[in-house]
Amino acid sequence: MRILTLLILSGWLFAANAEEVVRSPAGAASFPTQQGVYLYKQWKYEYIIEKPGTRSETRIGKLYLEGKEIKGDVGELLQENFGHFIYFGAAGYNQGWLNTLTYDRPVFSDDGGVSEAARPLLDSKRENKE
Repeated sequence: MRILTLLILSGWLFAANAEEVVRSPAGAASFPTQQGVYLYKQWKYEYIIEKPGTRSETRIGKLYLEGKEIKGDVGELLQENFGHFIYFGAAGYNQGWLNTLTYDRPVFSDDGGVSEAARPLLDSKRENKE
């Protein structure tokens, strides 16, 4: 019986990894977020890393609620049970709803505020009205 349970669980884990979909517990999409798709109740978070480790690395975060994509204003904060995100606009190397910047830098500091890496980036995006 244990072997049968183990085989069933391994098949389920393989299927989940093949689709890159994570049925997320609370706090699953928090720093550092791994590339993939996270599902939590009516929420879906897609986290994409293009050209990882290169000078043109790009991070894109898309949030959906009940199948509808959520857009925000640059600097807008969204706190949900499965993660905290700040909106970085639709252009540049950091786009959409993120909690992890390029090169795995955090958006939030240890005290929960905006990190030193994210603050100047957000200020620049606000000035340029991306």
